[in-house]
Amino acid sequence: MDDGTARSLERLMDELVRLTRECRDRLADITPEELADYVERRAIVVEALKSISAEQTDYARYHETIRQVLAWDRDIAAKLEAFRQEAADRLIGLRQSRESRKAYMFDGPVDSLFVDRRQ
Repeated sequence: MDDGTARSLERLMDELVRLTRECRDRLADITPEELADYVERRAIVVEALKSISAEQTDYARYHETIRQVLAWDRDIAAKLEAFRQEAADRLIGLRQSRESRKAYMFDGPVDSLFVDRRQ
């Protein structure tokens, strides 16, 4: 592995660790939008890591770092699942309320007309 590839790999691994650690540390109060932003930024770093030729890279050196990032990823994935479940529950609630409203609404022709002529 040449020096440029080694530095690039080191920089990308540091960025991956930094992003993942920051996200993991904020899981208690992170918003869905912030989590989505993390996922997008992380995908960019992972794609850049994939572009580095495996033949030129000593990934064994980063084994422990990768293991730690994967452990943090499990926590982050659990938070993503919690947000997904919350959204699903809200959609079910909206659908049920819409169906309830429809039960009380009449869309057919009017059979009679009541007029109150009192004043």
